Amino acid sequence: MKTLGSILFLFLIGMPTAILLGQDVREGEALFKTCATCHSIGAGKLIGPDLANIDQRRTEPWLIKFIHSSQSMVKGGDKDAVAIFNEYKIPMPDQNLSDQQIRSILAYIVSKSPGREVPNSEPEVVADKKDAVDSLSDTLKPEPLPPGTIAGRTIEDATKFDFITGGGLFSGRLRFDNGGPSCISCHTVRTDEVISGGALAKDLTDSYGRLSAAGLAAFLGSPQFPAMATAYQDHPLTEEEIYGLVAFLKEVNDNPSQSGGNYGVELLLGGGIGAVLLLGMYAGLWFRRRKGTVHQEIFSRQMKSE
Repeated sequence: MKTLGSILFLFLIGMPTAILLGQDVREGEALFKTCATCHSIGAGKLIGPDLANIDQRRTEPWLIKFIHSSQSMVKGGDKDAVAIFNEYKIPMPDQNLSDQQIRSILAYIVSKSPGREVPNSEPEVVADKKDAVDSLSDTLKPEPLPPGTIAGRTIEDATKFDFITGGGLFSGRLRFDNGGPSCISCHTVRTDEVISGGALAKDLTDSYGRLSAAGLAAFLGSPQFPAMATAYQDHPLTEEEIYGLVAFLKEVNDNPSQSGGNYGVELLLGGGIGAVLLLGMYAGLWFRRRKGTVHQEIFSRQMKSE
């Protein structure tokens, strides 16, 4: 009887903890959708490191501080933060999350890490036949495509047409379906295929080599840097557009000997022609100008009439 009472006591103590943990995991799953742009859980590196079993590599206080502001830790000389930044070469944006929200994300990561499991304290109850069919349909969904697959194709399947399309989208010669700004507004690449672009953001020449197809596709599908996130918030790229851009960036990365597009002669010639046309227009306007004042013309007419 005493043993039964002890078991019941432990059950009553543990049940609220399990329920709270389950709630944390569900909240963390929703919050992690933003993180999934740059990180996977057990599927390898994307833009940032694989987060599987991250709790076994870093302490919770360190993770909370790093997620709040990774660059503060890098500038402060934290060895682990500096090592991560040096490896991936891309600063992680500061996250406006509470400590509890970060703990929920970490709980979700633990629940999805290989060899780790968090029990579901609130099993799903199927209310009627329709819900049962929907639930069964969810279990019969096809397996997700392998990492690096974009629009149902791997980047190795890219053709010359995909490369040309991606270059057109990057340079602005082709418009994005949803009206987003062209990449060249802020970025540049060293290639003869497009004119040199803006310097507001990073040079993307070696972006494919640094991020891979999967990383680029994830980032283009859900950009996290503030300026880009705002620009494409209401103008998301389609999967085909992402595929073309990744194909273009792969081609640029695979040909590092290419220099930036040299348009010096064309620009000089165009500027010279424009200057000649402007000077000609000004000369025509000058010779057609009024050569005297209005009063002089009136006075001359009066003198002739007398």
